Amino acid sequence: MKDYFKKILVVVLVIVAVFSIYQIGDYIAINVRFDEELEEIQTQKTEETAIPSTVQKISKKPDEMSPNEAERIRRLQALYPDLVGWITIVGTEIDFPLMYSENNYFYLDHNYKGEYHPFGTPYIDAGNRTDFTDQNTVIYGHNVRSGKVFHDLTQYMDKEFVEKASEICISTSQGVLRYEIFAAYVADPYDNFRSPTYEGEAKATFLAEIGEKNLLDKDVPKDVKNFLTLQTCLDDNKRLVIHGKIQTNL
Repeated sequence: MKDYFKKILVVVLVIVAVFSIYQIGDYIAINVRFDEELEEIQTQKTEETAIPSTVQKISKKPDEMSPNEAERIRRLQALYPDLVGWITIVGTEIDFPLMYSENNYFYLDHNYKGEYHPFGTPYIDAGNRTDFTDQNTVIYGHNVRSGKVFHDLTQYMDKEFVEKASEICISTSQGVLRYEIFAAYVADPYDNFRSPTYEGEAKATFLAEIGEKNLLDKDVPKDVKNFLTLQTCLDDNKRLVIHGKIQTNL
């Protein structure tokens, strides 16, 4: 009888080991696919097709890019109709296409091609305009433990990090928008930081809550005007929120 149970135990352990190896292999494959697909669209964005040869290839920093940056976005939009722009934070690995859908679920687990991928793609809240003219434009992205998507935002929980990466750049078909990061904090999922507009008491409360929670040594603006808000998940069902204020208008 003992030998019988030993054989059963060995079989169970082998099954567990095989399943674990499969899961690890699958996770590695998911990460590799994510990197390959991101590299593909980054290459499409930076290729010089149909751009005069006198124009230098764009640099990493969007505000140093050639005037043809808007044309690059328009070319991508012809390939991917849901693409509304490109988000970059110099000093981090955040350098992604930015999508829009009529709901807040599709790009949680789909790539820019509309294909299923558990890491998703950064996207604008369905309640926002896609021209970044709302008082508060909200962008979502996953916090993937392997360092993908918006994982680098967790570095802003160290208040010194903002000095190394202080600016969010949004490339659009009309040009480049630049936002100075002024706040980072941990929030509950249903805190009121996602509204496209704030008036009266709601505005005052919103700004006061940012000031109370802010981890950065930065002043909070006195008005809500052209804010950019980035959200990603943390453990324990919390959210990490990053706010930026507009520096340049189109």
